[in-house]
Amino acid sequence: MKALNHFIVRIDKKYKNTIKVGDKELYLESKFNEHQHRIPYGEIVAAPTKHYTGAVEGDILFFHHHVIMNSSLHLGEDLYLVMYSPDTSVACHAIAYRDGGGDINMLGGWIFLEPPEKSDDYEYSDSGIIVDIGFNRKPDNKAKLMSTTPELERQGVKVGDVVCYSKNSDYEMELDDGKKVYRMRDEDLMYVEA
Repeated sequence: MKALNHFIVRIDKKYKNTIKVGDKELYLESKFNEHQHRIPYGEIVAAPTKHYTGAVEGDILFFHHHVIMNSSLHLGEDLYLVMYSPDTSVACHAIAYRDGGGDINMLGGWIFLEPPEKSDDYEYSDSGIIVDIGFNRKPDNKAKLMSTTPELERQGVKVGDVVCYSKNSDYEMELDDGKKVYRMRDEDLMYVEA
């Protein structure tokens, strides 16, 4: 199969809807918190011939969670079209790819950030009673940059920088190795901490 403008990927399983408990496999209802259970990656069957991305057949492509929900992108059986634009992340469902060497390469203005450590949001009294469950705490909106784009590099932003991002742009996704990251557009960053 030859792809022209976009990627074609093979997605064996669209949802993480099972868990192993001992030697048993249990099925989960994936409609509850549906975004969290979608699998946002698949094997590249064909890379776009119009644009050089560096990705090749067999690499793993990470994509926007809408790909598996949009019936117009389903090419039949287990194949899906993943929209790609090298110039803007708005028209680009292809986020990144993992090459044969295990390196992650970003595409189309997308970036990955390392989510901050989850902390206990409860406040306790001296006797151990919960006095505040954290509903009124303001989120930090800061994370460590795991990847960059040519535009960010031009501005002097580099991997490892702690950055502040705009409200609600921190979409958490799970990679093929189980690592959780925030994915967002490079224009969602507001500043780099000094």
